[in-house]
Amino acid sequence: MVGAAFFKAHGHGNDYLVFSAGDDLALTTQAIQTLCDRWRGVGGDGVVVVGPSGDGAVASLRMFNPDGSEFERSGNGLRIAALYLFDRGLVGHDPFLVTVSGDDVRMCVGEGRIPAIRAEMGPVEFPTGPPFVEAGSLAADGKLALPGSFRVLPVSVGNPHAVVFGESWTRTDLERLGPLVSSHEAFPQGTNVQLVDQVGDQALSMLIWERGVGRTASSGTSACAAAAAAVKSGRLEPGSVTVGMEGGQFRVAVGVDYAVALEGPVQAVCWGEVDARLIASAGDPPPEN
Repeated sequence: MVGAAFFKAHGHGNDYLVFSAGDDLALTTQAIQTLCDRWRGVGGDGVVVVGPSGDGAVASLRMFNPDGSEFERSGNGLRIAALYLFDRGLVGHDPFLVTVSGDDVRMCVGEGRIPAIRAEMGPVEFPTGPPFVEAGSLAADGKLALPGSFRVLPVSVGNPHAVVFGESWTRTDLERLGPLVSSHEAFPQGTNVQLVDQVGDQALSMLIWERGVGRTASSGTSACAAAAAAVKSGRLEPGSVTVGMEGGQFRVAVGVDYAVALEGPVQAVCWGEVDARLIASAGDPPPEN
């Protein structure tokens, strides 16, 4: 259950609707699908619900894909929620904590009309088994059983990713490989997919296929996964990495322990209130006239 009021913002074109826990609307799967529909709803790449928290955190967050499925975390969703908390006067420019999927994330909101917002995502992992990777599903060299024997590097940023390095990836490549890798049996919970090119000493470019979404212009956890994978594979050194994608650029700081911090702008779009009749009719067939 959430309140009817919402906040919408985007990070490099990846937009989320933020609601606070309340008593106005029931966020069923069909309700989330309707809210995220860009023609019949508000439109968004997902929903973030802000709830109460304790132990020093300002808020607890839950996140939902536009298909209604709940997922672990989103770098852009986190940073958009941070701007929501800032605009409501619940945080200032000093660092603060939120919890998501049971983990604490330290965040900081910068100055300006389009502030840079930083999220310390913690150490990433490179899983070889459950829950994100089926044990023994990848060859020792990371090859995945697909036409072309592509090598993937699984990365966990609290959610699953599969990073594929190459050269001059195209949207055609993404449309072909993204769905195959994302739904491959090697990834029991599905996975986000990044097709990554190295474009400089500390710079990457990538295309993204997001689990539960499809092709997306921007993803904060994908930027973290790609940067950490580039360091892990010896392509880049630890430190600051510029990660470009279709929507824009992030800066990702990668530590020697693979702790990552994500920073980039967040653009506020609007505040609004959802009409309860929209949610009440979610799932109903469209009228015939």
